[in-house]
Amino acid sequence: MATDVDAAHLAAAPAQGPFTALTRRLLAAVMLLPIYAMTLYTLWMPAHEKFFESERVLGMYVRIFDGSILDRLGLTVPMIYAIGVLELITVALLVASLARREFLPGRTAPLLLVGLWLATVLYAMLGFGMRLVQNYPGLSSQYIYMIATLGFLAFTLIWKKRGTNPLT
Repeated sequence: MATDVDAAHLAAAPAQGPFTALTRRLLAAVMLLPIYAMTLYTLWMPAHEKFFESERVLGMYVRIFDGSILDRLGLTVPMIYAIGVLELITVALLVASLARREFLPGRTAPLLLVGLWLATVLYAMLGFGMRLVQNYPGLSSQYIYMIATLGFLAFTLIWKKRGTNPLT
């Protein structure tokens, strides 16, 4: 049970001390970095495999799409490389965004926003490919990534619209 002394002490306490202000500034400065980490990891690894370890993975992709409409049209390998190019472009956009420090409060983030939008489109395309070959576990994971990236995109738009330090 609170006493009058406790209430007076709480009323006299500052609403926000220097440690709290520092914590809020630090949190605001690094808030978007996990979005970069997740997106870069999920796109860099497959892009790297497509271009730098193609002898190991290309056959696997060709077998997965064997008999699909892409295979019948002769588009399996070109589409695999097209997806790889889009993955590399997305990674380049996100790395350039990091270099420009777009994650900091008060800075615009056009490269980050375009990178997240492109990642969302990529996950939808990859999900469509998994649907073509009836790989439903692969389909569901791609759509989970797509929905998460849409959430990241919405969060980033809101975060950047709120101003210099949205935590204050």
